[in-house]
Amino acid sequence: MSKKNGIRFNIVIVLLFALIAYVAFIIVAYFIRTRRGFYEVTEGSMVSDKEYTGLIFREEEVANTEVTGYVNFYMREGKRCAVGDNVFLIDETGNLNSMLASQGANLDKLDDANSQKLKKKLSDFSISYDRQSFYNVYDVKNDINADLLEFSNLMTLENIDNITREKNINLNISTAAYSGIISYNIDIFEGKDINTLSEDDFDRSKYSFSRLKSGDLVDKNTPIYKIVSSDNWTIVFPLSEEDKEAYKDRTSLKVNFKTKGLTDVAAFSTFTGADSLTYGRLDFDKYMIHFLEDRFINFEIELSSATGLKIPHNSVVDVSFFTVPGEYLASNSDDVNVGFYREVIKNNKTSIEYLPTDIYDSVDGMLYISDSPMSKIHENDYLVQPDVGSKYKVGAKEKLKGVFNINKGYAIFKKVDILSSNEEYYIVKKNTKYGLSVYDHILLDTDGINEGDFIYR
Repeated sequence: MSKKNGIRFNIVIVLLFALIAYVAFIIVAYFIRTRRGFYEVTEGSMVSDKEYTGLIFREEEVANTEVTGYVNFYMREGKRCAVGDNVFLIDETGNLNSMLASQGANLDKLDDANSQKLKKKLSDFSISYDRQSFYNVYDVKNDINADLLEFSNLMTLENIDNITREKNINLNISTAAYSGIISYNIDIFEGKDINTLSEDDFDRSKYSFSRLKSGDLVDKNTPIYKIVSSDNWTIVFPLSEEDKEAYKDRTSLKVNFKTKGLTDVAAFSTFTGADSLTYGRLDFDKYMIHFLEDRFINFEIELSSATGLKIPHNSVVDVSFFTVPGEYLASNSDDVNVGFYREVIKNNKTSIEYLPTDIYDSVDGMLYISDSPMSKIHENDYLVQPDVGSKYKVGAKEKLKGVFNINKGYAIFKKVDILSSNEEYYIVKKNTKYGLSVYDHILLDTDGINEGDFIYR
């Protein structure tokens, strides 16, 4: 009795240790096994664009002073004037300027419109600030100072007629010869023929402009302001060889101005500059007023816009497949039960067998089938058409770009057609015959994975 009990006890101990060992093995295997991440496919969109810097050209008419003296302005930058409107006056004696200086200007009473203009100018500069172009800080500083002086003098000049009568001051008042928008920034590009441009013109570090402020002493024939007489305007920018190829068939391009929050479609053309280089030309018919004070402009051209399924770069693999003519497909009544007839030679006797086969893509009449060792069809096999008597030797291969779908716990290759990409993701076509669907789970770590491999084991 004791011997039997001892045997029974030993069996229990062995089984217990075996169970403990098995559980320990499962636990260790769980922690040391390779964990592969997955991604759930979602719908998304992507815009691909490229940044450029260009020069702005407008229909600009420059006005010069007719006499020497001190200038004071009637009109603000960006104001629309009609033919005959007073734009500026010249005080040949300097008496008006002295009188204005003695009266002073109360900037604390700057109206809301002018305050908003200054705030917007500072905000735009802050958004587009580039440490590599620090010189722009001084341009903005001078611009702001000119605005402040202009606003202060304009408040006084509203009663200029009364002032001149009281002080007996003789003034030379200049009126607008054209209708349009007033601008006081003067550079070398007014009236310049676009076709005479060269690469040096696009060197922003060499660019300068002049802007007079009320109270400045000016000589006769000094450029003092310009009138932009049309809402039509143009951006010109250098084109690389890659750009020329990308835009060669385009007559219009979608342009985005980030700092202004504006997007527009422009007519596109190219021309050859004075240096024999190729330049792009974008023609617009609106929004000119938003860029009145700019000569150089940063912008983006939208190269493509795609909507589809969004997948990560590291999920995409290139997989090799056999390609076989579509006419050898034994059944094409549905996408579930299809396959091929293969020739079998055994004991010097020839027969055929039917092999159900998964199709991974169809291109120009050629079907893509697996070339993995687990496939039922191998290299040098002959596919046959029993009714016709023709044969096809399996061997030609092509690669497909795709991902591994793991919805069923093992890897199933799904082809993808890439529409667009950025640094992290692709946008691929949706609703394709052999492709992905929304909410599919795809493998992220594809190293060492082949078609049919189990993922969760």
